[in-house]
Amino acid sequence: MGVDSRNDSPFWPSVNLATSKEIWVVPVSRLLFSLASMAMPALITGSAPSGAELREARTGTVVKIPAGTFSRNVPPGEYTITSGAAESHLSLLAGGRYETQDLRRPIDIVLTARPPENGEVRIEARLRGFGSHRIELRVFNGAADVSSASVNLTSGREETATWKLKVVAGDKPWAIIAIPDNNMSARQELSGTLRQLPKID
Repeated sequence: MGVDSRNDSPFWPSVNLATSKEIWVVPVSRLLFSLASMAMPALITGSAPSGAELREARTGTVVKIPAGTFSRNVPPGEYTITSGAAESHLSLLAGGRYETQDLRRPIDIVLTARPPENGEVRIEARLRGFGSHRIELRVFNGAADVSSASVNLTSGREETATWKLKVVAGDKPWAIIAIPDNNMSARQELSGTLRQLPKID
């Protein structure tokens, strides 16, 4: 907040005016931008040969998708997607764009890392979904023991895949990205360091 001053003392003229550029332009424009972003829907596209149903976890709102290819604006939230016998989960952010491809063959990926040993990190992926999938791995500051992996998932059953990541520079963070079926919008990322960071109380 700006205050008019003269010789390092507050200066209050007979007609007080706010320092408009600081008070009215920046905070108000940022507030309007944030409100507009929160009000924007998420755009979800893909293919649902059998149709699909999206149910938001908090509100229970149901969005029905007709059979075929689709492009639909949906309110942001945490959704459970059902298409035939397949079920998946998707987090939609305001203003985001999401490509789902075939909803009959969903895949959920959760990445975790074990504590590093001798410059090597063990990456575990918990996989849920349905059908066959190919997962591509991309790494920063390291090398994975495989560049891609193929999995065959059964609905209602969780599978686990394990990869080894050899870190190149120990004084830099590492990162790994898992991309299922060449779909960048469904990618999952994980990063860390070889150093044990201090705990924050």
